[in-house]
Amino acid sequence: EKLQMFETSLPRKIAEILVATIAFLLPSAEYSSVETDKKFIVSLLLCLLDWCMALPVSTLLHPVSTAALEEQHSSRAPLLDYIYRVLHCCVCGSSTYTQQSHYTLTLADLSSPDYDPFLPLANVKNSEPVQYHSSADLGNLLTVEEERKRRSLELIPLTARMVMAHLVNHLGHFPLCGGPAVLHSLVSENHDNAHAEAPELSSEVFRSPNLQLFVLNDST
Repeated sequence: EKLQMFETSLPRKIAEILVATIAFLLPSAEYSSVETDKKFIVSLLLCLLDWCMALPVSTLLHPVSTAALEEQHSSRAPLLDYIYRVLHCCVCGSSTYTQQSHYTLTLADLSSPDYDPFLPLANVKNSEPVQYHSSADLGNLLTVEEERKRRSLELIPLTARMVMAHLVNHLGHFPLCGGPAVLHSLVSENHDNAHAEAPELSSEVFRSPNLQLFVLNDST
C-alpha cells in the first residue's frame, strides 16, 4: 500500500520482473545438478505468490505494458495470464514455450530507460559448506544421492503446482456478505446463497458473489 502511494505502477512492475526472472532462469535451473539453483527458483515462486496475494485483483488483471509487446500484439494479455503461463512452464518444463514467441514475459521486454534488468552481479559465492565423506559412508551415500536427485527434479514443478492451486482457491475470495467468516458448526457459507437449497444446479449459482471453486485434480 505504501509503494502504491509513491508510484502506483511499482508493485505491478515488481511482479512483472519476478515473472520474467523465473522464465529467464528456468531453462538452466530445471536440469541443473546444483540443488541451490532449484531452491532459488522455488524462493522466487513463493515470493511471486506473496506478491499476487498482496496485489489488488484489478492490478493483476491490468494488461502488461511493454514496448516490445505493444508492437506485436494489439490486445495485450493481463499480468495474471503471464503469471499462470510461467507457472505452467515450471510444471511442464521450459521447452513448452520455446516454440512460441512471447508466450512468457522476458527481461528484455521490460527494459526501459528507467530500468536495466541485466545488472552485473557482484561476486556471489556458494554459501553451502563443502562436505567430506569417509569411504565407509559412500555405499549408503549413493542411494541417498539418487533419492535426493529424484526429489530435486520434482522441486520446481511441485512448488509451481502449489502456487497455482493457492491462486485458484484463494485469489479474490472474500468473507461472506454477512461479515467475517465464522468458525461455527451452525453457520454455513450457503446461508448467504439463495440458490443453495435448489434441487438442481443452475447458471445463477455460478454468478453468486461468494462462490468458491476448489480444484483437486484434472477431473474433480
